[in-house]
Amino acid sequence: MSEAKPQAAGGVRAPWSLRVRWLALGGFVALMVAAVAVGCLLDRPVFHLGRVRGDRSDLDRLFRVMGFVPTWLLAAGAWAMVRWRRVGELGWLKAMNAPILLVVSAGLSGAVAEGVKLMTRRLRPRETGGVYEWRSLWEDPFNSGDLGCPSSHAMVAFGAAWMLCRLCPAATPIWLLLGAGCAATRVVTHAHFVSDVTVSAFLSFAVAGVLWNWHRYNESREAVRTEAVDQPD
Repeated sequence: MSEAKPQAAGGVRAPWSLRVRWLALGGFVALMVAAVAVGCLLDRPVFHLGRVRGDRSDLDRLFRVMGFVPTWLLAAGAWAMVRWRRVGELGWLKAMNAPILLVVSAGLSGAVAEGVKLMTRRLRPRETGGVYEWRSLWEDPFNSGDLGCPSSHAMVAFGAAWMLCRLCPAATPIWLLLGAGCAATRVVTHAHFVSDVTVSAFLSFAVAGVLWNWHRYNESREAVRTEAVDQPD
């Protein structure tokens, strides 16, 4: 008799699936470390290219506000209005899941950025002349002002962008352009190092990924529950 393959049905995850997930996580961490290392190599050269005044053009302002949470609240509100007519058909939560995921991904990414800043405590380049300096843990321990790693604005923008890549994958280049554009405005004004916004892109990807997997998990549980109810006795 041949050995039975591990089953993933009934809520039991197959061992091979767990291995794939751990490998994917390891690959993500390794890629993040490599990208941040490259960003650190670029920090000083990019800083010494010179500072660009912020908000000097409409294009600057366009990308800058991608890191402003109310921007995504308005976008999600418009999306919710479009989806409202499907509430009766799908139920409130299913009809509104996309705008909710968008807002939560952007807002939670920004909150994570503020928390990580308090742990890394690296000062902004404009405060240090482009060299790495850290604020003492005992100096304003709960104040993230003038701390730069990661960038809160870049994390909000990328948090929204990564979620939109999942919700509307056909427009992925546009969403990533918005995130990268916001990050660029933070670097050229010396508000952040290149490595700061690189960390932001990876952390917000993780935030959006966790939210998306949680959403898909709940959807699969609902599908299993519905199938069980519909089965005849």
